[in-house]
Amino acid sequence: MRQIRPSGGMLRKAGKLSTGKFYQHECRWEHGGDGGLATIHYRTEILNGGNDNFLDFDGVLHPEVVDAEPFCCRSLSWAFLRQRPQVDVVFSTSWREFHVQEELVQFVTQGGGEDLVSRFIGSTPLVRKLPAEDDYRKRERECLVWLEGNGVGGRPCLALDDVDYWFSSSSPNPHLVDYRTGITPADIAVLLDRVPQ
Repeated sequence: MRQIRPSGGMLRKAGKLSTGKFYQHECRWEHGGDGGLATIHYRTEILNGGNDNFLDFDGVLHPEVVDAEPFCCRSLSWAFLRQRPQVDVVFSTSWREFHVQEELVQFVTQGGGEDLVSRFIGSTPLVRKLPAEDDYRKRERECLVWLEGNGVGGRPCLALDDVDYWFSSSSPNPHLVDYRTGITPADIAVLLDRVPQ
């Protein structure tokens, strides 16, 4: 058994996902001056990954309109993932603020996408803004922080979202979905073109 030093410590775990990709988890912790636990830092690095796809829920996996059936468009995302096995998914949805990773994965895979569970590899961090800042580029900043924090800052990525204001106009990464319909077969065709096999 590893002894924890008063100042903190670190644990690492490596393994292989069912997709064939290797990963390394790292957990570091620091103790407060009074002996209490002050901070825990997690990092997951996909060592031989391909593309990352950042996924919003509202307006993407279901229309953001009154009486829309939750996750009624999720089967289209399954079709995309099955045709692009090199793509992993990171949740960028605001739902991550209220649900743990396992719940988020269940929302998007239940009812036929259970074979894709291992492709959902994490969630973007909550990046706090300064009081004078508004939400411009909010989602883009969170995606970039996740990429850098996981050692894959230069890796190609896409962000499926329905709010253009959350990305800079020069960003090549977002694929904007019409919030009134959620993702459609036409969106999937564009995504397949944007992400080569």
